[in-house]
Amino acid sequence: VAAYVADQRPPEAVVPLADVTLLSPVPRPESLRDCMSFEQHIINSIRVAGLKKLAPVDEWIERRFGRRRSLAYRLNKAWYQRPIYYKGNRFSVVGPDADVTMPPYTRRFDYELEWGVYIGRTGRDIPTSQAHDYIGGYTIYNDFSARDMQMKEQGGRLGPAKGKDFDGGNAIGPYLVTPDEVPDPYSLTMTATINGEEWSRGSTADMHWTFADIIAYISQAET
Repeated sequence: VAAYVADQRPPEAVVPLADVTLLSPVPRPESLRDCMSFEQHIINSIRVAGLKKLAPVDEWIERRFGRRRSLAYRLNKAWYQRPIYYKGNRFSVVGPDADVTMPPYTRRFDYELEWGVYIGRTGRDIPTSQAHDYIGGYTIYNDFSARDMQMKEQGGRLGPAKGKDFDGGNAIGPYLVTPDEVPDPYSLTMTATINGEEWSRGSTADMHWTFADIIAYISQAET
């Protein structure tokens, strides 16, 4: 259908990309949930926050076997038991080209390359085996974080609050890609670049919790 519409379009329907500002596919989502699905991402976040100083033995383990084998960065067992999430600020959603101002209270401003989904159907108590049927589309999500503030707040057993809650903190898009265009959502390469320089690279194959796990968990006793 999209190809047909593009082929039949009148000339005046085409607008140069440089002349427009792309918004998020859904500028004001009904709800926004952010889950911790990638083990390595959480380890990297701890490192950026500067909360862990490696002992010599951990430095050696990390160099020899990788970060996941370092005891200094072993995650709390609760993370391996359920797909933990927090509710994000849906009013701070912006498009991919928006200027985001670093909050004045942080010195450790961080980006997060995330793989997101839009829920396309209403459901409750959704079984894991049926959860993918509720996905309306996939998108790219940059969840900005004030790491130093985030870690201070979560030390009080709540949050994140101002560590993630500020104007423009959730950059989403520019595209919503339908499931039929993504045969395997768990075999994609993820890269993040800053000023043309690659800063991070990963794969959706590294997700510890799948979208099916997440949808099934969040929908428990909740529509």
